[in-house]
Amino acid sequence: MTEKNQVQNEGQYNNMQYFRIFLFKALLILIMLSIFACNTNTPLVKEEQVITSGDANGFLIVDCLLPGQVRKMGRNFTTLTPRRPIKTPTANCEYRGGEYVAYDRANYATALKVWLVAAEEGDPKAQTYVGEAFQKGLGISPNYEKAAEWYKKAAAQGYASAQMNLGYLYENGLGVKQNSAKAAQLYRQAAGLTEMDFATTPSSLELASLREELRQTQEQLRQAQADLEKGQKKLDGSSEALRIQLANLKEQVARLRLERDKKEQKLTKVQQEIECRGAVIRPGKCGASKKVTQAKLPLGQYHALIIGNNRYQELPQLKTAVNDAKAVDQLLRQTYGYKTTVLLNANRYQLLEALNQLRKTLTEKDNLLIYYAGHGELDKVNQRGHWLPVDAREDSTSNWISNIQITDILNTMNSKHILVVADSCYSGAMTRSALSRLEAGMTAEKRLEWIKTMLKRKSRTALTSGGLKPVIDGGGGGHSMFAKAFIDTLENNNEIMEAYKLYQQVAPLVSDAASVIGFEQVPEYAPIKYAKHEAGEFFFVPRNLASKVAVNRR
Repeated sequence: MTEKNQVQNEGQYNNMQYFRIFLFKALLILIMLSIFACNTNTPLVKEEQVITSGDANGFLIVDCLLPGQVRKMGRNFTTLTPRRPIKTPTANCEYRGGEYVAYDRANYATALKVWLVAAEEGDPKAQTYVGEAFQKGLGISPNYEKAAEWYKKAAAQGYASAQMNLGYLYENGLGVKQNSAKAAQLYRQAAGLTEMDFATTPSSLELASLREELRQTQEQLRQAQADLEKGQKKLDGSSEALRIQLANLKEQVARLRLERDKKEQKLTKVQQEIECRGAVIRPGKCGASKKVTQAKLPLGQYHALIIGNNRYQELPQLKTAVNDAKAVDQLLRQTYGYKTTVLLNANRYQLLEALNQLRKTLTEKDNLLIYYAGHGELDKVNQRGHWLPVDAREDSTSNWISNIQITDILNTMNSKHILVVADSCYSGAMTRSALSRLEAGMTAEKRLEWIKTMLKRKSRTALTSGGLKPVIDGGGGGHSMFAKAFIDTLENNNEIMEAYKLYQQVAPLVSDAASVIGFEQVPEYAPIKYAKHEAGEFFFVPRNLASKVAVNRR
């Protein structure tokens, strides 16, 4: 081979090598671009696509640590983001390659591992979850001091859930020195009420004072009239001093009558103000002003999941739960305009599936009421309440649904306002032990301002038929005592009613009815533990008020 041919062959070989390297680089670039495109433009896998039919455990919420994302920096560099903590269903965490430990919310170390890094970087949501891990204990004794430290960090950033949790610690003296005033301040901050004054109408104490003043004036008037009558009988025309005395008595009687009339008018006005306190719309003497009735309230759409379980496979049958569910469904649809989902004699999978479907579809403009009537049970070791589906067994907790599992699902819902109404034994285990209310008298205009404020804040509350004791199935004419009181109160309502006021009317009806048969049953109303309650309120608005307040459904 000549030297010239050898050079030509080497040149061809080198060109071929360069071409191969070029193809390899081009292919590599295409692969990387494909990866980047998937990471930047492709939406996350929809969770409903990854939950295997029949596997109810896939619906349960876990603390999940997702892998970091591959991101491109310029043309030649890529980076891997830190791992990301989220609360998500078990099946979705598995599908997305996340890390979690299969535990029933009882592992302290795992919860901290998921959230601690983000909390130390200053994320208020993560700081709140770390605080909750310390407060719950999760397999160890609760550390309220540490919980308070993390809540303070998140509360200082204006995170409402942390403010509520910290207020609870101050209210009960857990990890901090008990300070009711500080608790009330934090509750007001969480509700957005720090700059608002609602105490604008007389209190019941002022009413009592006015009644006492009127009583004293009436007594003085009676005495003056009696003295005047006695003097007139003695008048013989010869006593000038007596005439002067009688003239003074007549003057006193006239003055006292005028004073009595004024006090009666004031008392009547105050009584009406107190009776109409908070009535944005009420027919008759409490008619609201044009300004109030034309107000727009961003109430959103109302949804309800209504569950009634009678026919248990291995537990004693119930008598009224299905009737209660059907009546509540009819009431909410026809009188209050709810979109309802009704589950009768539901098993564990059906109940969790329905909750998960609502979790995926409802938005922050929606409101959700969950009504549960069925068996409940208390795990006496950790004081944890459970709802029992119809496939539950007394000797196994595998098909029980704990209040914590329900709370975790509520925690991940977008709905701004959620109310759980639970008519079951031991239902009180779901709520906090106390609720601090901001009681104040309000004019209709002030109450409307308060409602608007409450609508801006998340609410996660529960109205339960009892505390940590059994409740009565029956006693309400085909309904339970609690369901009867709940239905009757809402049927007779003709104004915008907050859930707390509903509780105030339902509780004495149930307690009185139960006491007649020698049974103690006291309904409770409180925020749901660890469900991101922000001091908002859940409101019931009859359909016939929609046109009067120009209710903004969307």
